Amino acid sequence: MKQSSLIKFVSAVAAVFMFAGSVQAAGFSIYEASARGNSMGGALVGSTGDASAVAYNPANMTENSGLQTLAGLTFIQPFADVKFSDGSVTKMHDQYFYIPHAYATWQMTDSWWFGFGQYTEFGLGTKYPADWKCAYSSYETDLETTTFNPSLAYKVTEKFSLGLGFRLMYIDFSSKSKPFHGIPSALTGGVPFGQRTLTIAGDDLAMGWNGGAQYKIDNEWSVGFTYRSPTWAHIKGSADLSREGVPGVVPDAALGNTYTHADGKLVLPPAYTLGANYKPNGTRWNFGSGITYTQWSTYEMLNINLNENLGGISSNPLGSNKGWNDVFRFSFGSEYGITDRLFWRAGYVYDMDPTNPTYGDTMLPAGNRNLFSTGFGYYITQDINIDLAYTYLMGVDEGRTIKGSVPALQTESVVFENSGAHMLAISAGIKF
Repeated sequence: MKQSSLIKFVSAVAAVFMFAGSVQAAGFSIYEASARGNSMGGALVGSTGDASAVAYNPANMTENSGLQTLAGLTFIQPFADVKFSDGSVTKMHDQYFYIPHAYATWQMTDSWWFGFGQYTEFGLGTKYPADWKCAYSSYETDLETTTFNPSLAYKVTEKFSLGLGFRLMYIDFSSKSKPFHGIPSALTGGVPFGQRTLTIAGDDLAMGWNGGAQYKIDNEWSVGFTYRSPTWAHIKGSADLSREGVPGVVPDAALGNTYTHADGKLVLPPAYTLGANYKPNGTRWNFGSGITYTQWSTYEMLNINLNENLGGISSNPLGSNKGWNDVFRFSFGSEYGITDRLFWRAGYVYDMDPTNPTYGDTMLPAGNRNLFSTGFGYYITQDINIDLAYTYLMGVDEGRTIKGSVPALQTESVVFENSGAHMLAISAGIKF
């Protein structure tokens, strides 16, 4: 182990930390781990070929020689319409999110590799008008996560490799709703509860692990498998029941206490991915495919525990059923070397919706999703490359019934339509 190589790797990891701290993410499973991966639909589990192997399959780090780094951003602009049974439509507010990725891999010996990555696994960001019909469910939700992932890979044989990683995930959650929205003041003793906003916010540092394997069948075919463990988060923060524009820490005679500490538990799901890559001899093509099974059934209920009663809301768990379903995600991608330096890529993904029709909410637009992507990669020199990718996410229209705590007064039948997102990514890599 050369001292100069160690210094270079430590410097690269320090740069990753600096880059990760400069931006945050929002947007719920997020697979956008690199521009090249985005443009190929994430079909890089069988063979990755760059430092983003830390995220796609840690066993694939054994394909990288020396010290390699990769860093970039994915910009996301989501959109959706919510159509009500009376024909009226509410549009989700325009928002722009950017999620970072940064990786470094280092070949320590002929058999061992070490890698470090920072990327986003989960995120959610939806915002509607504060006075819209379903404000009792939510009108603004943000779930931001950042994963730090040191990993090891071991080349068992020339054909078979294993990888293992530790995931440290920072989670920041906030949600705004008007739980009394739509309830006449005549039923609340004349107090204008409908103007009260319930803001719940908190964060946590959670842990998990991931593992992977790669097997090279021959010099054309390679297959890979990865597993991501569940992540148990105990989010701690506050609950604030305030009038619009008035801090909730100010007590109200009619409501009593309007601010308290709160906490809740959230289980982010395990996932299994099987993928294959095919590089036919004598051609410039690379084809990839993958199938991911995510056990969203771990997301059964979202419970918020209040330390004390809050404006008439019980300190018992303030919960809502979720009952999400286990789902599959199918990925296909291709890459073609136009020249030795210029590459064209394309991908397609079919992503199944895990939400339960019985328990509709407005935190996430419902419906299966189709993703169409393309992009280019260019090697400026033999050791420096840049990748660009564009993805169009198109949601399938889906109906839901959104119920509040008083179903007789807080029930809306809606259709999430015209939902989707524009995603633009850029990555730059350096080999040392």
